[in-house]
Amino acid sequence: MDNRLSVERDIGLVPYFQPILSVADGDIFGYEVLGRKNVPGGPQSLGAFFNDSSISTEEKLRVDRLLRERAFRAFEQMSEKSRIFLNIHPSWIYGFRQRDEMFPTMRLAQDLGIDPARVVIEITEEDFQEAELEALSGLVQRYRDHGMQVAIDDFTFPNFDRLISIKPDFVKIDMQLVKKSAESQDYQRLLRHVSTFCQDLGISVIFEGVETLYEMENSIEAGGAYIQGFFFSEARPDFQDASSYREKVSLALNNVIYRSLHLNSNTLKIEQSMNRYLELVIAREKVFERANLDDAINHIITFLP
Repeated sequence: MDNRLSVERDIGLVPYFQPILSVADGDIFGYEVLGRKNVPGGPQSLGAFFNDSSISTEEKLRVDRLLRERAFRAFEQMSEKSRIFLNIHPSWIYGFRQRDEMFPTMRLAQDLGIDPARVVIEITEEDFQEAELEALSGLVQRYRDHGMQVAIDDFTFPNFDRLISIKPDFVKIDMQLVKKSAESQDYQRLLRHVSTFCQDLGISVIFEGVETLYEMENSIEAGGAYIQGFFFSEARPDFQDASSYREKVSLALNNVIYRSLHLNSNTLKIEQSMNRYLELVIAREKVFERANLDDAINHIITFLP
């Protein structure tokens, strides 16, 4: 299939919107914009188009900006509480390093009267040299200076330096880590470590690619503030009622709380049993009648399981 898109075929280009849910209240917090092409048989993802190295950056930018404009025009009718997440490849904005002007997304939002505080720029993963990362941090700051927020997409474990340099408002954890955490306690601990690190920097964590209730629960336990994935909804051409998935979020939260209470309850039972056991040992052995406290403690230790 030819991934190139011509001006004549632009009419079939449409933005789709995948909801991002808030764990705190179960409501839809915002939407990530994903590009689709209407073809016979149903909408087709534009992933192949944007990943095709034979297509020029200029053509990709043209299509992306067209989708962005159509997404903004649909979004301007939405509730003032919702946010829109837009994917930006860092290489697309490097050309503005020596240009003191608004980025196209800033200008578009301004022209359409969209509050920049409702726009989140997702910086997608690329390989960076140290100098490029420093330049990217400066470019990203220009979005912030305009009032927009910033997210790092598809975060992977080795890239903590990116978090420190860019200091995004959100970080989206790579979906493979989410899936591995459902299978391994080591990956669960890794996710908790990443979440704690982000929270210490004031960064909100979004777990994406969540497809099952168990993955949802793991994401909550790991400290996720927001959740995204097919477990709730695939990308759709329309916006949804903000409260559409409250019951699913509530179910996952209740399961996490129940497990936590059960775990703490078992821990408490063990502590209570150990206390009773120690009381019996101390009374029977009259250990504290010994003159030396260290000897008394060492004697107790010999009875402990």
